[in-house]
Amino acid sequence: MLRASDAEALEACTRLARTEGIIPALESAHAVAECIKRAPKMKKSEIVIVDISGRGDKDIGILGEPKPMSRIRFRHKPVL
Repeated sequence: MLRASDAEALEACTRLARTEGIIPALESAHAVAECIKRAPKMKKSEIVIVDISGRGDKDIGILGEPKPMSRIRFRHKPVL
């Protein structure tokens, strides 16, 4: 089993909302956080699919200001 911390999930949720306009439920944000951590080690040809379920808008009040994500980087520019 893999693990992403709550802080990493909150950062991933905020990043996904800002870059893609998607507000995932916090449960799904844990999966996104793990993918963000793994992405730098992946081959450019590899593809990841994350099933984002739930409604993140119910959790919007706990997002607040995210902490810097200097160690987490996407391999591609987000589609805006």
